[in-house]
Amino acid sequence: MWGFRKGTRALASGAVAALLAVFLVQAEETPATADPVSFRYNAKEVYSSRYTQPEPVAGEAVSLGLEGFKPLMENDALAVYIREETGALRVCDKATGYIWGSLAADQPEDLNKTWSKLGNSLIAADIYNEDGNSKSYGTDAENLTWTVSGDTLRAHVAWEEQQIELDFTMALTQEGLRFTLDGDTIQENGEYRLGTVYFLPFFGSVAEDAQPGYMFVPDGSGSLIRFQKARNYLQGYEKRVYGPDYGTDPLESIQGLESTRTGEYMTEEEFLTAPLFGIVHGTGQNAFFALVEEGGAYAKLKVDPAGLITNYHRAYMAFVYRQTYEQPFNRDGEGIQTVQPTPNRLKVTMTYRFLHGEDADYVGMAKGYRSYLKEQGCLGSLKPPEMAMPLQLDFLSADVQKEFIGTSVNKATSLAEIKDTVEQLAGQGAQGLRVTLLGWQKGGQNGYDKTSSSTKTVYGGLSSLDSLKERLTELGGRLSLWVSPFTAREGQADIHGEVGISMSQSAVIKPSAEETFLGDIWYLKPAVGLEALQRQAPLLMEEGFGLALDDIGYLLYGEYLEDHVVTREEVREQIVSTAAGLAESGKLTMVRPADYLYPYVDSYLSIPMVSSQYLFQTDTVPFLQIVLSGSMNLFAPYANLSFFSGADILKMIDYNCYPSFLLTGKDNYSLRKTASSGYRSTRLEDWNEYIVDAYSLISSILEPVMGQEIESRAVPRRGVAKTTYSSGTIYVNYNTESVEVDGLEIPGASAVFTDGTHVIRGSVA
Repeated sequence: MWGFRKGTRALASGAVAALLAVFLVQAEETPATADPVSFRYNAKEVYSSRYTQPEPVAGEAVSLGLEGFKPLMENDALAVYIREETGALRVCDKATGYIWGSLAADQPEDLNKTWSKLGNSLIAADIYNEDGNSKSYGTDAENLTWTVSGDTLRAHVAWEEQQIELDFTMALTQEGLRFTLDGDTIQENGEYRLGTVYFLPFFGSVAEDAQPGYMFVPDGSGSLIRFQKARNYLQGYEKRVYGPDYGTDPLESIQGLESTRTGEYMTEEEFLTAPLFGIVHGTGQNAFFALVEEGGAYAKLKVDPAGLITNYHRAYMAFVYRQTYEQPFNRDGEGIQTVQPTPNRLKVTMTYRFLHGEDADYVGMAKGYRSYLKEQGCLGSLKPPEMAMPLQLDFLSADVQKEFIGTSVNKATSLAEIKDTVEQLAGQGAQGLRVTLLGWQKGGQNGYDKTSSSTKTVYGGLSSLDSLKERLTELGGRLSLWVSPFTAREGQADIHGEVGISMSQSAVIKPSAEETFLGDIWYLKPAVGLEALQRQAPLLMEEGFGLALDDIGYLLYGEYLEDHVVTREEVREQIVSTAAGLAESGKLTMVRPADYLYPYVDSYLSIPMVSSQYLFQTDTVPFLQIVLSGSMNLFAPYANLSFFSGADILKMIDYNCYPSFLLTGKDNYSLRKTASSGYRSTRLEDWNEYIVDAYSLISSILEPVMGQEIESRAVPRRGVAKTTYSSGTIYVNYNTESVEVDGLEIPGASAVFTDGTHVIRGSVA
């Protein structure tokens, strides 16, 4: 095994058996190398949607015309025009003269009258009839009226047949074009009910491959949908910001249609990671991104690739006023489809922000979103920045196990094994150790009482963890305890009583066959889960333990009962209030936190590294990592479970993410009767050497840029990524053959950091 001593970066010898061969060299020095050891590496993966593809050579994007449009409003950056007959909009970016809009004509040849009206609409809606069936309705001069005062358009919409009316505003600001809708202006005067409402459903749309460019979707780490010829798709992209509402969303919408996703790497679908989307017309030429500033809890991103319904690529954000859901009528969860009787309390603000030149791509969108979050006080800088790259080690302490009669607790990892691992890794050069215990509570990971105060551990009282906590502190690390306040197994809470569940039976996520002895996974009423967390967490933090919070970061669901409703927005406010209170004692570690929790987070666990991989998604990009780098520590998913190939190690470097591992003292066969039987390879002795090598390689390249923001990223050729920071540039070559970029040789399957004077190289081949 190969490691590195801090400071001199000299090689230190150790055990020979390893999965990686690592070398490091300064410029003008002879590289120190090791005999390579084989491991899984498939260079052809760089051709897939799991990676970013180089920009194709393309001509200039062609803007729309202004014939038949009248000036509406103008400032130093933008000029806005409208066609009075249809309400269609044109926006001119004055820096380039490029003109954005929706459809090129009042009724294009490839669209009928209904779709043409929808395509040119300033605002549109999906409306339910008295039978609960939904239909889309656009606007034009017949049902849309407006007045303009200064830089603000005030509009009134009346769908007369459906007897639904609403008001909205469109304002030209220094940031862009801002739409605002106050739900209090919505009137439903008949039997019809407003479902969703959305602005500019075809703005920036492209007919097949008529323009160079792509649609950007913040799915997982981020993905691109490049403009190409129409194909036959069964489903487009439709996901709620901040994830599904498990209290109302039907199961099929939560799980998605698997036939629209690639099968080779089938994994769980990723959530939306940001309340925005973007469209590029010519990379480095023209772009915009639409950012939801208010109303994100009820926002749903809809993206249709060409060939799904029309031959147009289009994207827009819909806001859910009402939806259908399954109303249970007995304790078995059986129910009927019902239109939500009480509407959501909408207050929507969404701004279209226009980009041009070198900022007209997904990187420019990420930097724009990062600036917005900083302006809102949601992002800061790591204070102080880490002296050494952190390493996340999660240990499964114990879990509940099935017995012939009843259950027992299987202690998966002893304290002695954890301590020995810490000492061994520290002695081999791993620094910044972050240790988190899962299943530390009495009863184990899936057996402890969710609503009681956790003062007992599987090792004894909390004081039994003191020596481990103190040793990690001496090493510059920390000990955290894993808490998941929202999800529970049967037996972990009184799910049929006051604790209850806040969702319909149709939305229950079924466990695997190996886990059925514990029953289904349920979701606690949000107030119950948060109240238990507020009672448990202060005690743990007062004892000097860190918290690693699962569930709270990415689950957002309401509670919808006949006599009691807690909305999704109200739950979000409760989560924010809870996190703010806990963060008063120090920032938190969270699993996949939503943006409204960023102010309270210093470490982001299991950050997405891919997209959901729908067939129409062409590229994966590190949008989320560009937004967050320099503001918090970013840890990739567990390397020993799903992210352990050589290409994955390089991707951590490419995306500026640190490694994490889930470990147990026992082998996985010994855990086959527990609820953790799905873990396939977690035994300590199988991974110790790999951990050191992976840490050594990744830290050698990333430590020079720790605490810094990503300034730019490009893919100069297939399989090669170039990322620039304030202190230098990192090149990653996923290919097996050597390439030359910017006059620098990048060996195959390797990463290189250079500040212009010195060069640091690391290889996985």
